[in-house]
Amino acid sequence: MIETTDCLLAVMTMFSIAVVISTLEFFAVRRQFSMPGALDRTVMVPEGFPRVRRWIGIIDGPRCVLFLLVLRAVVAIATIPAIAVDGPAWVPLWVLVGLTAWRNLRFLNTHCTSWSLEMLTYPPIAVLSLFPQNETLALICLGSIAIQTGLAYFGAGFSKLMSGPWRRGDALAWYLTEGQFSMKLGHLISRRPALWKLLTWGVILFEVGFFTCLFLGPAWCAVMMLVGLCFHLSNLVLFGLHPFLWTFVGTYPAIWWVMTRVTEWLR
Repeated sequence: MIETTDCLLAVMTMFSIAVVISTLEFFAVRRQFSMPGALDRTVMVPEGFPRVRRWIGIIDGPRCVLFLLVLRAVVAIATIPAIAVDGPAWVPLWVLVGLTAWRNLRFLNTHCTSWSLEMLTYPPIAVLSLFPQNETLALICLGSIAIQTGLAYFGAGFSKLMSGPWRRGDALAWYLTEGQFSMKLGHLISRRPALWKLLTWGVILFEVGFFTCLFLGPAWCAVMMLVGLCFHLSNLVLFGLHPFLWTFVGTYPAIWWVMTRVTEWLR
């Protein structure tokens, strides 16, 4: 049975990797700082307050943005030793919560499910880091992370289920043969329509049914997590979607922790 502190350490290690990689990405694509859709808070200030508008413009400027993104990465890394040595991890964790909320607002145009999952994961971990030995608090905090992950998977699967191309088994084929991710592998597999339908419905059933890993025991949970790992690794290789790998798989230790407790209750 995984200990609470080990669970927190595993989750934050994975999430810290996600933070560092996303920060490096922002450095590589600096033009995102001025892309349409990024929140411009200066428009919220009346014209009669030019000094306030100027300061907000500075805060939203490229240099300040880069500084805060680097600070976020440093703080995320700092949470790992703080948790490992039973230090005051709640301090960097709450700073991380604030910086992540700022990031999500500043870059609305690039917001994705993995960012939402980050925002919903850090606060429970920050609260639990205060009293890691409290089993009830651990169940509430880690349970909320497990539920949010299950809902995120279910929401993605349900939206696919409501989509005609996904139900027909054509969506995945289109992404790999006609869409922006078109590649030779897609054209090779496109010669086997039955395989496309199997893969497409496999994705839907995995996402909709992931929630069951909390209730059907260690063996089923391990299978679902292995499938999830392969799913996110394939998304990384085929589409370059690395944030989903580190954030979704990063919640798996919390899901395993909750599953072990649920399994004990159901015996």
